Amino acid sequence: MAYPDRLEDVERLIEQHRRLDRQQLLLAIYFDCQQDPGSVYLLEVISQFGYDEVSDDRELFEMSYGSTDGFPLPSGSRLDIILTNPVELRAAVEQGWTSLSPLLAAIEAGPEHYRVVYHSDSGDELLGLLRQGLVAA
Repeated sequence: MAYPDRLEDVERLIEQHRRLDRQQLLLAIYFDCQQDPGSVYLLEVISQFGYDEVSDDRELFEMSYGSTDGFPLPSGSRLDIILTNPVELRAAVEQGWTSLSPLLAAIEAGPEHYRVVYHSDSGDELLGLLRQGLVAA
């Protein structure tokens, strides 16, 4: 089981991402993906990621990695990072993008299914937006 067992690894990774100079990390959520319980899932909302553009195909950008020296994983597991910006996240919530469904399912299931690993002041607003999206759905 990846969630919440990999919390220390996730926290180290998020701390590295917070130190990147080019773009500011606003919100990072580690969550339980029921569709793939053996892998590690993260959402990172980054200021000006993708030049604050919104995907025409209504899909959030997702990267998947296998095991690495910096983030070792058991065989068959992967690290999935969903990256977006605040503008696109708002559009995804308002329009009900399916790529946001696993995260929203974890939030709806309750705090034992997700963990906010990092948030800035605007990250708090974005988390509130995600919770509002559940009420509106």
